[in-house]
Amino acid sequence: TTYSVQLRAVNAAGNGVATSSVSATPRTISDAPSITGITAGNSQLSVAFSAPTFNGGTAVINYKYSINGGSTFVSAGTTSSPIIITGLTNVTTYDVQLLAVNVAGDGTPSSTVQGTPETPSAPTITASKTSLNALSTIYGAASATDEFNVSGASLSGDITVTAPTGFEVSTTSSST
Repeated sequence: TTYSVQLRAVNAAGNGVATSSVSATPRTISDAPSITGITAGNSQLSVAFSAPTFNGGTAVINYKYSINGGSTFVSAGTTSSPIIITGLTNVTTYDVQLLAVNVAGDGTPSSTVQGTPETPSAPTITASKTSLNALSTIYGAASATDEFNVSGASLSGDITVTAPTGFEVSTTSSST
C-alpha cells in the first residue's frame, strides 16, 4: 500500500506549516519464491526457482535454503537460479524450501519440494564392433587398417586406448 506523508514541526507556539505531500511504500519482506524443479546429482541437488512475485518493495539481495522442511535456513550466497546444495548423502530424501532475503529480512518460505541425491551410474564403455579383427604384421610394414569407435557414459575421465607392446594406435589411417 502506498501512503501519502506530510511532516509538520510542533512546539510550544503550536503547529508549523506542513510540508508537501510525498508518496511512499513501506518496505516489507518478500513473498515466497517458487521452486520450479530439482535435479539430483552425486551428493548434491540443483534447485531451480523463480523469483517472488512481490519482492517487498526492495531488491532481493540473497536466497536461503532449508533441507529439513524449514527448521533451519542456510545462505545460498546468490540471487540467481539454480542454487546448488552440496555435501548431501546419496539416496536420502531432503525436504527443500527456499526464501528470498531483502533489506527488511527473510521472506516467506516456499512450499516444500522433495529431492534425493543419486549415486552415480557405473561407467560404461562401448565399442562399435562386437570384436576387433586380429592384427598381424611383418616387421617394418603397416598392418591392415581396422576401424572402430569407442564411447562412454558416466565417466569421470577420458577414455584411453592402449596398444599392446610392439603395436601402436593411430587416430588416422596412415602407416605411422
